Amino acid sequence: MLPFLRSSFQWFLGLLSAADVIACVAALISLGALVVSWLQRRDSLRLAKQQADDSKRSADLAERSARAAELSAGAALASVKQQRAWITISACKIGNTNNATLPLGVFLVLTNTGSTPAIKLGTWIDWKLFSEVPRKLDCPSVPLAGPTGFIGPLQQCTLYYEIRYASLQESAVLSGQEALLIYGVCSYHDIFGSEHKTTWCYEYNPADRQFFTHGSFSDIT
Repeated sequence: MLPFLRSSFQWFLGLLSAADVIACVAALISLGALVVSWLQRRDSLRLAKQQADDSKRSADLAERSARAAELSAGAALASVKQQRAWITISACKIGNTNNATLPLGVFLVLTNTGSTPAIKLGTWIDWKLFSEVPRKLDCPSVPLAGPTGFIGPLQQCTLYYEIRYASLQESAVLSGQEALLIYGVCSYHDIFGSEHKTTWCYEYNPADRQFFTHGSFSDIT
Protein backbone atom coordinates (compact mmCIF):
# COMPACT_ATOMS: atom_id res chain seq x y z
CA MET A 1 0.00 0.00 0.00
CA LEU A 2 2.78 2.44 0.93
CA PRO A 3 4.69 1.97 -2.35
CA PHE A 4 1.47 2.68 -4.18
CA LEU A 5 0.91 5.99 -2.34
CA ARG A 6 4.52 7.00 -2.93
CA SER A 7 4.26 6.28 -6.61
CA SER A 8 0.94 8.10 -6.85
CA PHE A 9 2.41 11.22 -5.18
CA GLN A 10 5.39 11.11 -7.48
CA TRP A 11 3.04 10.76 -10.42
CA PHE A 12 1.09 13.83 -9.20
CA LEU A 13 4.26 15.85 -8.84
CA GLY A 14 5.26 14.80 -12.31
CA LEU A 15 2.13 16.43 -13.63
CA LEU A 16 3.02 19.77 -12.00
CA SER A 17 5.49 22.11 -13.47
CA ALA A 18 8.04 23.97 -11.39
CA ALA A 19 5.94 27.12 -11.65
CA ASP A 20 2.92 25.27 -10.30
CA VAL A 21 4.89 24.01 -7.37
CA ILE A 22 6.13 27.48 -6.58
CA ALA A 23 2.57 28.85 -6.83
CA CYS A 24 1.27 26.18 -4.49
CA VAL A 25 3.99 26.88 -1.97
CA ALA A 26 3.28 30.63 -2.20
CA ALA A 27 -0.43 30.01 -1.69
CA LEU A 28 0.26 27.89 1.37
CA ILE A 29 2.54 30.61 2.76
CA SER A 30 -0.15 33.28 2.13
CA LEU A 31 -2.78 31.11 3.80
CA GLY A 32 -0.51 30.64 6.79
CA ALA A 33 0.10 34.37 6.97
CA LEU A 34 -3.66 35.01 6.87
CA VAL A 35 -4.21 32.52 9.68
CA VAL A 36 -1.47 34.11 11.81
CA SER A 37 -2.87 37.61 11.11
CA TRP A 38 -6.38 36.48 12.05
CA LEU A 39 -5.12 34.94 15.29
CA GLN A 40 -3.20 38.12 16.13
CA ARG A 41 -6.24 40.28 15.37
CA ARG A 42 -8.43 38.04 17.51
CA ASP A 43 -5.98 38.37 20.42
CA SER A 44 -5.83 42.15 19.91
CA LEU A 45 -9.63 42.40 19.97
CA ARG A 46 -9.77 40.30 23.12
CA LEU A 47 -7.13 42.49 24.78
CA ALA A 48 -8.92 45.69 23.72
CA LYS A 49 -12.22 44.38 25.08
CA GLN A 50 -10.56 43.40 28.35
CA GLN A 51 -8.97 46.85 28.65
CA ALA A 52 -12.31 48.52 27.89
CA ASP A 53 -14.03 46.37 30.53
CA ASP A 54 -11.30 47.20 33.05
CA SER A 55 -11.65 50.92 32.27
CA LYS A 56 -15.42 50.75 32.70
CA ARG A 57 -15.06 48.93 36.02
CA SER A 58 -12.54 51.53 37.18
CA ALA A 59 -14.85 54.38 36.11
CA ASP A 60 -17.82 52.76 37.86
CA LEU A 61 -15.75 52.28 41.01
CA ALA A 62 -14.56 55.90 40.92
CA GLU A 63 -18.15 57.12 40.42
CA ARG A 64 -19.39 55.03 43.34
CA SER A 65 -16.53 56.30 45.50
CA ALA A 66 -17.32 59.90 44.54
CA ARG A 67 -21.01 59.39 45.35
CA ALA A 68 -20.14 57.81 48.68
CA ALA A 69 -17.80 60.70 49.51
CA GLU A 70 -20.49 63.24 48.52
CA LEU A 71 -23.10 61.50 50.66
CA SER A 72 -20.65 61.29 53.55
CA ALA A 73 -19.77 65.00 53.26
CA GLY A 74 -23.47 65.91 53.05
CA ALA A 75 -24.25 63.81 56.12
CA ALA A 76 -21.35 65.40 58.02
CA LEU A 77 -22.52 68.91 57.06
CA ALA A 78 -26.09 68.12 58.07
CA SER A 79 -24.83 66.75 61.38
CA VAL A 80 -22.80 69.90 62.04
CA LYS A 81 -25.77 72.14 61.20
CA GLN A 82 -27.95 70.12 63.52
CA GLN A 83 -25.47 70.17 66.40
CA ARG A 84 -23.84 73.62 66.06
CA ALA A 85 -24.73 76.67 68.12
CA TRP A 86 -27.42 79.04 66.79
CA ILE A 87 -27.66 82.48 68.41
CA THR A 88 -30.93 84.36 67.97
CA ILE A 89 -32.30 87.56 69.51
CA SER A 90 -35.41 86.29 71.25
CA ALA A 91 -36.54 89.60 72.83
CA CYS A 92 -35.94 93.34 72.92
CA LYS A 93 -37.60 94.81 76.02
CA ILE A 94 -37.77 98.26 77.56
CA GLY A 95 -35.38 98.26 80.47
CA ASN A 96 -35.86 101.66 82.09
CA THR A 97 -38.10 104.67 81.58
CA ASN A 98 -37.97 106.64 84.87
CA ASN A 99 -41.41 107.94 83.87
CA ALA A 100 -39.90 109.24 80.63
CA THR A 101 -41.85 109.18 77.43
CA LEU A 102 -39.11 107.16 75.68
CA PRO A 103 -37.15 104.14 76.95
CA LEU A 104 -33.83 105.04 78.52
CA GLY A 105 -32.50 101.51 78.12
CA VAL A 106 -33.32 98.17 76.54
CA PHE A 107 -32.77 94.52 77.42
CA LEU A 108 -31.69 92.29 74.54
CA VAL A 109 -32.07 88.55 75.15
CA LEU A 110 -29.63 86.33 73.21
CA THR A 111 -30.68 82.68 73.04
CA ASN A 112 -28.61 79.71 71.89
CA THR A 113 -31.13 77.40 70.23
CA GLY A 114 -28.41 74.95 69.17
CA SER A 115 -27.20 71.71 70.75
CA THR A 116 -23.65 72.85 71.57
CA PRO A 117 -22.09 75.95 73.18
CA ALA A 118 -21.41 79.25 71.42
CA ILE A 119 -17.90 80.44 72.30
CA LYS A 120 -15.76 83.54 71.70
CA LEU A 121 -18.96 85.58 71.65
CA GLY A 122 -18.78 89.33 70.99
CA THR A 123 -21.52 91.93 70.51
CA TRP A 124 -21.90 95.42 69.10
CA ILE A 125 -25.05 97.54 69.67
CA ASP A 126 -26.03 101.03 68.54
CA TRP A 127 -29.11 103.23 68.16
CA LYS A 128 -30.00 106.00 65.76
CA LEU A 129 -32.90 108.19 64.68
CA PHE A 130 -33.94 108.04 61.03
CA SER A 131 -36.43 110.19 59.18
CA GLU A 132 -36.71 107.26 56.76
CA VAL A 133 -35.73 103.67 57.55
CA PRO A 134 -32.60 102.92 55.48
CA ARG A 135 -32.17 99.90 53.26
CA LYS A 136 -28.90 99.02 54.95
CA LEU A 137 -27.45 99.53 58.41
CA ASP A 138 -23.72 99.80 58.96
CA CYS A 139 -22.36 97.31 61.47
CA PRO A 140 -18.69 96.58 62.15
CA SER A 141 -17.28 93.45 60.57
CA VAL A 142 -15.54 92.55 63.84
CA PRO A 143 -17.86 93.15 66.82
CA LEU A 144 -16.49 94.43 70.11
CA ALA A 145 -16.24 92.01 72.99
CA GLY A 146 -19.45 91.83 74.95
CA PRO A 147 -20.06 91.13 78.64
CA THR A 148 -20.09 87.39 78.00
CA GLY A 149 -18.04 85.10 75.80
CA PHE A 150 -20.01 81.87 76.22
CA ILE A 151 -23.62 80.75 75.90
CA GLY A 152 -24.42 77.11 76.52
CA PRO A 153 -26.95 75.09 74.51
CA LEU A 154 -30.56 76.16 75.09
CA GLN A 155 -29.36 78.96 77.40
CA GLN A 156 -29.82 82.73 77.32
CA CYS A 157 -27.77 85.83 77.89
CA THR A 158 -29.35 89.24 78.59
CA LEU A 159 -27.61 92.46 77.56
CA TYR A 160 -28.56 95.93 78.79
CA TYR A 161 -28.00 98.95 76.57
CA GLU A 162 -28.53 102.53 77.69
CA ILE A 163 -30.00 105.22 75.42
CA ARG A 164 -29.52 108.97 75.96
CA TYR A 165 -31.65 111.47 74.02
CA ALA A 166 -31.65 115.17 73.52
CA SER A 167 -34.98 116.90 74.08
CA LEU A 168 -35.38 117.61 70.37
CA GLN A 169 -34.82 113.92 69.61
CA GLU A 170 -37.59 112.88 72.00
CA SER A 171 -40.02 115.27 70.33
CA ALA A 172 -39.09 113.98 66.87
CA VAL A 173 -39.72 110.35 67.85
CA LEU A 174 -43.00 111.07 69.63
CA SER A 175 -44.29 113.13 66.70
CA GLY A 176 -43.39 110.41 64.21
CA GLN A 177 -40.87 112.58 62.38
CA GLU A 178 -38.01 110.26 63.36
CA ALA A 179 -37.86 106.48 63.84
CA LEU A 180 -35.85 105.10 66.78
CA LEU A 181 -33.88 102.00 65.74
CA ILE A 182 -31.85 99.70 67.98
CA TYR A 183 -29.58 97.43 65.93
CA GLY A 184 -26.43 95.40 66.26
CA VAL A 185 -24.45 92.28 65.49
CA CYS A 186 -23.24 89.29 67.47
CA SER A 187 -20.33 87.10 66.39
CA TYR A 188 -19.40 83.75 67.86
CA HIS A 189 -17.71 80.43 67.08
CA ASP A 190 -19.17 76.97 67.27
CA ILE A 191 -17.23 74.03 68.74
CA PHE A 192 -16.42 72.85 65.21
CA GLY A 193 -14.23 75.92 64.59
CA SER A 194 -16.53 77.96 62.32
CA GLU A 195 -17.43 81.62 62.90
CA HIS A 196 -21.05 82.80 62.70
CA LYS A 197 -22.90 86.11 62.93
CA THR A 198 -26.36 87.20 63.96
CA THR A 199 -27.59 90.67 63.04
CA TRP A 200 -30.78 92.32 64.30
CA CYS A 201 -32.77 95.53 64.21
CA TYR A 202 -35.73 96.75 66.30
CA GLU A 203 -37.85 99.87 65.91
CA TYR A 204 -39.63 101.58 68.77
CA ASN A 205 -43.35 102.22 68.45
CA PRO A 206 -44.26 105.14 70.75
CA ALA A 207 -47.98 104.42 70.41
CA ASP A 208 -47.85 101.13 72.32
CA ARG A 209 -44.38 101.70 73.82
CA GLN A 210 -42.97 98.47 72.41
CA PHE A 211 -40.19 97.43 70.05
CA PHE A 212 -40.92 95.45 66.91
CA THR A 213 -38.40 93.66 64.71
CA HIS A 214 -37.33 94.63 61.21
CA GLY A 215 -36.97 91.25 59.52
CA SER A 216 -35.12 92.64 56.51
CA PHE A 217 -32.18 93.59 58.77
CA SER A 218 -32.13 90.32 60.72
CA ASP A 219 -29.90 87.49 59.58
CA ILE A 220 -28.22 84.39 61.01
CA THR A 221 -25.19 82.73 59.44
